[in-house]
Amino acid sequence: MDPGESPFEQFAHTEVRAAVEQSLRQVPEPYRTALVLRDLEEMSYEQIGDVLAISLGTVKSRITRGRAALRKVLANTSAKWVRSWG
Repeated sequence: MDPGESPFEQFAHTEVRAAVEQSLRQVPEPYRTALVLRDLEEMSYEQIGDVLAISLGTVKSRITRGRAALRKVLANTSAKWVRSWG
């Protein structure tokens, strides 16, 4: 977190981070593992392929499908937030 952030901004970032982590747990395997390795561990596609013993094309496919699944879960989560506030 940025020490220059307001308490509200810190709270908002914490809430968003928690929502993303919870949503990521809902992404099915093997997509979740590929996403974590790429987006959180910052591994290259080649490194992910080596670690998971899969082809480069499969790595790319899993990451694309995983991001789509995460996007869908997050959209549902944000829609629920909006309904609860309104």
